[in-house]
Amino acid sequence: MMKIFYFILFQLLAGAVLAQTHQRNAVVSDPVIDAQFGDLQQKRKSKGETEGTYFLWDVDPRGVMYGVNGDTTSQVVFNYNINGDYFEIANMDKKWVVNGEQLIGFHVRELNALTSSYYVRLSGREDIPDGFFKVLFASSMYQLLEHVIVDFYPSNYNAITDSGYEYDRYVKSNVYYLLVEDELLEESKSTKKIVKAINEVDSRVKSHVKKEGLDVNRLSSVVEVLSFVSS
Repeated sequence: MMKIFYFILFQLLAGAVLAQTHQRNAVVSDPVIDAQFGDLQQKRKSKGETEGTYFLWDVDPRGVMYGVNGDTTSQVVFNYNINGDYFEIANMDKKWVVNGEQLIGFHVRELNALTSSYYVRLSGREDIPDGFFKVLFASSMYQLLEHVIVDFYPSNYNAITDSGYEYDRYVKSNVYYLLVEDELLEESKSTKKIVKAINEVDSRVKSHVKKEGLDVNRLSSVVEVLSFVSS
């Protein structure tokens, strides 16, 4: 199996070349009838019945998508349905739906982000679920990936006691995956546990965290630690 680092690096380089040369500018799927897409959009816009959605972003971002066949899109507005594993793409005056398996990754400028983010698709591993992962850090030894999951919580409102949630809710959470030379070392929602796992590989981490006054409950501190042990 190709190491994730080299896979990510290859996709980043390939994507950059494709985006710069604009050799291809194809949407990587077939259109879905307007009525079907309209139903999807209506579900996303409904208010008063649910809180949140299965979509990765609350506001559709703009980005570049890379297909498994080597095609790339220009800058397009899209969103990703996490549980359904498909993308909704706004293309001119039409709407498109693309199966997640048709993409190897995508660059996107997320809301309030200073830089663009790269997401890579992983599949076929027993230790990591299939889907798209945000690349937070990648070196020849360490890879830190972020995977967003969505849990559905039905309404549990009690009118008598006026307690609980009145609406059904979709709640997102981040799961971090730390890989060392392509082997999964730690899977956790806690950045503190990720730092602890890195320290098990490199004992310098504990003293570095103390010296620099890093808050291990912050994601930026995890990236700082990985940069330190990779230097």
